[in-house]
Amino acid sequence: MRGAPQVTGFITSLAVSIMIQNLGIVLMTAQPRNFAFPDFLQQLLRVGPVSFRVVDLVIMITALVLMVALILLVRKTRLGVGMRATAENLDVARLMGININRTIMATFAVGGALAAVAGLMWGGKFGQIDPLLGFVPGLKSFVAAVIGGVGSIPGAICGGYILGLAEVLFVGLLPPIYSAFRDAFVFGTLILILLVMPNGLLGKRMEDRA
Repeated sequence: MRGAPQVTGFITSLAVSIMIQNLGIVLMTAQPRNFAFPDFLQQLLRVGPVSFRVVDLVIMITALVLMVALILLVRKTRLGVGMRATAENLDVARLMGININRTIMATFAVGGALAAVAGLMWGGKFGQIDPLLGFVPGLKSFVAAVIGGVGSIPGAICGGYILGLAEVLFVGLLPPIYSAFRDAFVFGTLILILLVMPNGLLGKRMEDRA
C-alpha cells in the first residue's frame, strides 16, 4: 500500500482487522473468556461525590505515560526522525539514507505494542475477552484521532478524553432510553468535527506541513 492515498491505508487496515477477528472466531470460537485483573485493581475509590475503580485510574495514568514516551520517541530519537521523514516523503527519506523498510517495521512494532497494552487494559476493565472485543473501541479510537488531528500524538490523546467524556455525559445526563444511541452519538460527533474543523483540534493542514 506504499504510495497509496492515506484513506486507502485506513480502509485496508479496517479490512485486515475484520479478517483477523473472524479468523479468531474460527480458531477460538466467539465465546467470551474470563480475563480478570488482580482484585485490588477492582476496588472502588471515592473522592468527594465521585467514585471510580482503581483500574480506571491505572488506565488513565498508563495512557498519559505512554503518550509522553511516544512523543519523546518520535521527536528526540533517530528512529523518530526516520518515522517522521518516512511519513512525509518516502523517496526523499530514502535519498537521505534512511532505511525505509526497517523504519516501517519499527513503526508497526511500536503501534502493535501500544495496541497490546490497550487490549490488556480493556480486557481487564471488563473482566472478559473475545475475538470481537476490540472492533468498536478501534473504530472509536480512529474517531478520537480524527477529532484530535491525524498525525498529532497529543491531539489523539485529547480527542480520546474529549470523546470519552462526551459519551459518558451523553449516557448519564439524558434519559435511559437514549443510551442505546451512544455509538451513533460518537460518529455524529465525528461528522460535526469534520464539518467545522476538517483537520481536527490539533491537526495541521498539508500546506503547513510543507
